[in-house]
Amino acid sequence: MAHHFIVNTKQIRGNKVTIIGEDFTHLTRVLRLKCGDKITVADGSGNLYFCLLEEIYQKEAVGRIVETTSDKTEPPLELVLIQGLPKGDKLEFIIQKATELGVAGIVPVAMHRSVVQLSKAKATDRNIRWQKIAQEAAKQCRRSWIPQVEYSPTFEEALDKVDKDALILLPWEGERTEGIKEVLNKARNSKERQIVLLIGPEGGFEDQEVELARRYGAISLSLGPRILRVETAAIVAITMVMYELGDLGGVSVDK
Repeated sequence: MAHHFIVNTKQIRGNKVTIIGEDFTHLTRVLRLKCGDKITVADGSGNLYFCLLEEIYQKEAVGRIVETTSDKTEPPLELVLIQGLPKGDKLEFIIQKATELGVAGIVPVAMHRSVVQLSKAKATDRNIRWQKIAQEAAKQCRRSWIPQVEYSPTFEEALDKVDKDALILLPWEGERTEGIKEVLNKARNSKERQIVLLIGPEGGFEDQEVELARRYGAISLSLGPRILRVETAAIVAITMVMYELGDLGGVSVDK
């Protein structure tokens, strides 16, 4: 299987693709690819290019496009994860797996029960690392584009940026009347193609946060009778949404 790269559309000119920056370093120093080797390139706009490496310079490699097809690795819905900051390296795990499952964006956010509280400078540094984790995961699972990771200092600020027509789902251990199965079944015929998933930190949401989310239109729901760890809850909820409303469980795409 050819190695996969995700590039900006500006790196594609005619029948040529240019690999630069960290991708170039990875191509030459880690993968040790040479002229004549095959690669696949996604442009984030729905196109997939099959290429042969033709030239390798000091700071860039050039591939010749031999075939262009439509890229079918992205799900038919836009799923955004708003994730309460957990302890340790759990967020890195969540970002990696959420990217593999097909989310479009990830918004880490400081909540009332978040043990981790970040200064503006530290949040900027962490966000750079989180974005790189998403980038590496997107390449590894051969996605056509990289999810955007954007830290939010408050829950309300994160909710303010949500599209008004989005379907907002709030898994909450206090919900006793409606489960995620029922909510997703109802959503099958809805026209919303953006879904926002709210997951709390360790200890979950405070009541005030639940009420705040409901004011923005969030639907509180249960994931089931067992209390899940924060990283488990995020992955389970994403998987269920992608299975019911996305493309998870469908036929794989050969590249």
